[in-house]
Amino acid sequence: MDLHLNGLEEKVKSDRPREAVREMINETLGIELITIRNLTSSNLTISDHLAITMDIDIPTPLIKQKHSITFRNLKSINPSYLSSILADTISNSTVIQNASPTDLVNTYNDALSSCLNQFPPIKTKSVSFTHSVPWFTDQLHHLKSKGR
Repeated sequence: MDLHLNGLEEKVKSDRPREAVREMINETLGIELITIRNLTSSNLTISDHLAITMDIDIPTPLIKQKHSITFRNLKSINPSYLSSILADTISNSTVIQNASPTDLVNTYNDALSSCLNQFPPIKTKSVSFTHSVPWFTDQLHHLKSKGR
């Protein structure tokens, strides 16, 4: 990362260089609550640029919390086999001819659930989520999930 291109040189020359550099690091790296000590600029006489040195205390990241998620590998299901088992299950159910649409939907959902329980088992996996970066918005998350 070229800090000169990001305007750090002008920040160091400002009236409040320590706050300016802290703000620059916050904007560039997305790190907040940093402490800057020993901020200096030195002329090394090998270039027309100054060498900027500083000590930065960056807080340690929080421990990632683990969550359990459950899922099925639906891609492993043979659609024709599922369809035949679902047809058998529905034909064996006691659906009343004059049933309401809600009853029919509930019957279908129950039959589909029982068929899915016969195929791919439910797997449980432990995952950890990191804190999202400032530029990863809900809108971007929606667009990424829509593209999958």
